[in-house]
Amino acid sequence: MGMREQILKFMLQNPEAYYSGEQMAQALNVTRAAIWKHVDALKKMGCEFDSKPNRGYRLLHLPDILKPEILSTYDFSGITKRCAFKVVDSTDSTNELAKQLAFKGAQHPTVVIAEEQTGGKGRMGRVWSSTKGQSLTFSIILRPTMSPIHAGKIGLIAGVSVAHAISDFAGADAKVKWPNDVLVGRKKVCGILTEMCAEYDSIEYLVCGIGVNVNETAFTNELSGIATSLQMETGRTFIRGQLLLTILINFFERYDAWVDTGDFGPVITDYTRLSMLVGKTVTINNHGEKMTGQCIGFDKDGFLVISRDGKRRRIMAGDVGVRSGETYV
Repeated sequence: MGMREQILKFMLQNPEAYYSGEQMAQALNVTRAAIWKHVDALKKMGCEFDSKPNRGYRLLHLPDILKPEILSTYDFSGITKRCAFKVVDSTDSTNELAKQLAFKGAQHPTVVIAEEQTGGKGRMGRVWSSTKGQSLTFSIILRPTMSPIHAGKIGLIAGVSVAHAISDFAGADAKVKWPNDVLVGRKKVCGILTEMCAEYDSIEYLVCGIGVNVNETAFTNELSGIATSLQMETGRTFIRGQLLLTILINFFERYDAWVDTGDFGPVITDYTRLSMLVGKTVTINNHGEKMTGQCIGFDKDGFLVISRDGKRRRIMAGDVGVRSGETYV
């Protein structure tokens, strides 16, 4: 843990107390000059302090930024110790940056975070917009020792994890829409994109990109009918770092259980319960070929299963529309 994290953790032990430079220097075994240097750096990052002569500093406010120094102050699970973090102010795509880092040997797991994405992408080359300081956009680098045929399961784990985190953290009723979306109401709040580099029988690395609309208050006309944010749904502003940690905790709890036991059943059960598709008439569009049927669930590999003409069909990929009256989601 770096000195800035230690200073913040120390001051958060009693948020109402004032701490002198001498107190912090003795507690953290550094010089007072080092304390002042790091406090000044924290101020420049956006941390707010109240200072009183002969009493010292009291921490008033932590900024809503996604730097490790701030993230660790919210972490009571140890997830920030397990993961390496790479945080950038702006990038074209966290997935593209994560793939570059993975190619260069980034450890498992590494979380790549951007305050702003200028060229984020979704499935089939679609654009995923990101608003600086309001969205949560990050990618997780994994190096699982498994066959590439299992890679799609990572996206389902991410979807369930995001939906649970949103429900727990924001109190919004989140649902999953196979294969890569999380919705609140009938609008998209999160998109997920999983990419990998693999040999025939093994994965070299896998990147799971997650984008969540958090504190946006409006979208462009093109997106206004299909996108929403947590703030728009609840009327509240959220600290993105706390949501990030909640998602990561949920993700690795399910990922670890699957890797340790080889049993993907609990994820499928959870995914089915959270799905907005089960029991609905759906239309699958796979590169221009359309098929309509009733969604009856998901198989052990996470593929969509529909009933069509009295037969079960297993859908491995495609865009899914849900028919409700005259509308599609």
